[in-house]
Amino acid sequence: MIELDNILGESSEFLDAIFKNLAIYGIDVSKFELDHICYRVATKNEYLSTKQNLLKIGNILVESDVNGREITTFKLNQPIVYQSRIITILELPSPKMNSHYESGFEHVEFVIDGNLEDFQLKYPKIDFDKKAMKKTFNRDLRISFGAISVKFHEQSLERVIEIEENNS
Repeated sequence: MIELDNILGESSEFLDAIFKNLAIYGIDVSKFELDHICYRVATKNEYLSTKQNLLKIGNILVESDVNGREITTFKLNQPIVYQSRIITILELPSPKMNSHYESGFEHVEFVIDGNLEDFQLKYPKIDFDKKAMKKTFNRDLRISFGAISVKFHEQSLERVIEIEENNS
């Protein structure tokens, strides 16, 4: 059987870095769902071949155009298991025009147990990226640790997909 690690490489080093940085910043995510993980690719051709390979180990939940590029969201047949976390959703965005990305795991997203404003108040010394707080739907706060980042949401990606499909 083909496994995720054979397609994308080992995710544990990336997740180690995420959790190490969250601990350094004092952000407690112990009670939050680790909703999904995102894997970036460098080229459109790599996006297409990675998508085909991921179809061998998961099903597409949605493929949509977001700001002029395709993003495919997969439900994995075998979840990523990291410590006590089980991650079943993987996001694969195609590269943005005129942007350079190294291929690899890029971010994770957590679903918080409240609203983003209250969450942000718990961490007044952290300079969250708040650009996505202006969105009318699926707002988020982001914190970057170099080339990797963490986003915090109020709803899971599966729930967002369900809402969007019901409204289309």
